Amino acid sequence: MPSNGSTQRRLMRTLAILGQAKADWLALSIAPSSFSQLFRAYILTSETLNDKNPYTLLDASTESWQIQAIAIISYTGLAMLLLVLSIFLLHLILGVFLPAPQPRRQQAVDDTPVDLFSLVQYTYLVPLALLASVANFCGLVDITAMPLLADVFLGIWRICACFGAMASITALPIYLMVKMRCSRLGMQQQQQQQQQHKQAPWFLLYIPGIVAATTASELAAILPNKRASEVLFSGYLLWGSSVIPALAFAVVFVRARLSLTRQPNVYHLILPLSLMSQTALSIMALGIQSQRVWTDTGGPATAPLLLGEMAMASGAILGMVFWAAAAAWFVSSHLAVVLKTTGPRSLLVALRLLITTRIVAFPVASFAIATAALARIWHSTMALALTKVLLAYVGCILSGIYVAMIWNVCSFAYGLVVSRKQRLALEPPGLYEQTDDSRPCLPQQQQQQRQRQQRQHAGDSAASGLQSYGSI
Repeated sequence: MPSNGSTQRRLMRTLAILGQAKADWLALSIAPSSFSQLFRAYILTSETLNDKNPYTLLDASTESWQIQAIAIISYTGLAMLLLVLSIFLLHLILGVFLPAPQPRRQQAVDDTPVDLFSLVQYTYLVPLALLASVANFCGLVDITAMPLLADVFLGIWRICACFGAMASITALPIYLMVKMRCSRLGMQQQQQQQQQHKQAPWFLLYIPGIVAATTASELAAILPNKRASEVLFSGYLLWGSSVIPALAFAVVFVRARLSLTRQPNVYHLILPLSLMSQTALSIMALGIQSQRVWTDTGGPATAPLLLGEMAMASGAILGMVFWAAAAAWFVSSHLAVVLKTTGPRSLLVALRLLITTRIVAFPVASFAIATAALARIWHSTMALALTKVLLAYVGCILSGIYVAMIWNVCSFAYGLVVSRKQRLALEPPGLYEQTDDSRPCLPQQQQQQRQRQQRQHAGDSAASGLQSYGSI
């Protein structure tokens, strides 16, 4: 029977494998939620242009297969979100209760480099995944008939909104503190930390506040008018406090990437698209709901009808301006990806990079949803046709992401099975048998040492396989 030491080694190997889970794994849950929102926005926009459904909820006029497809994709995204959060939670629990390995050389706290990119990614993706699920299910569930779900979704939104507001307020002080901290490091670590500081996407810290403003418009469509007015007011505050500094940090990020990196990857080229698309989408969605809510209720102290029409007009104009900027960046970034790849099949290589990179799904889906909102406000059939093309594009991205995920999961599982069979085949009989004095003999000690080396090699191979899966 294995001893406590072997059990602890197995737990340490499990912790090492779980440690390969990266922050961008949350994009596996954001991608289907974004695609479901896009599909629903396209259906509602097409029905609005045909004068069938002027509202923001699916009704009886929507075909049943469309509602079923949206529900299946939405529940898939929710299942992926719960799975990834469970992996993070299990890794946190094992990291707390298992003893951490002691480093060979003790470093001072100020000499320890910080992985700024991963820190910003966690701050950006965790609330974004929760907000994407809330905004997605708001269009599927009639919350006015289910007060419990209304309170749950509204509570999640308030937590994420407070987090987004806190991130927007503290992003600039954190940026300055990290910059001051770089001056106290050693020469080599100072250069490394300064390079990370310049290339870190600090503007991502403002995106949760902007996405919370977009989710506020989704909640306002299904809440009572009095509570919807409060949510819309908070959404406008979040949008106003996040847009200007986010755009400033986005300019710094693009300039640093183009000057310090010869060939920026696909993620860095497409990433600013999410900021501009969500900025346009949130102000247009808030304007649509403000026209409805502030016309039917007293709202603020000013004339409700006039305020609702002004909010709609300002949202339409500002949304069109930001959408034009997002469209320009969409075309420029895709052309840059194509020009970045060289060879006779550069177009196919660029298409494969765009489809199989899971973090690209959210920026492209945000731009597509903003295009659908633009088509709904301005009653543009050309924008609706562009939304249909973008819907097919995001569907290809989603398919490529999950095909690559299934392939890598199967390869990882096959590697685990093969490595275990090799260990069992090389394991001699009576390995755990002991002599009369309850101590293993010398050959058995050598065999145990060989088995530990084989297990360590198998765990390293499994962790490297999972790391290759996380690099997609």
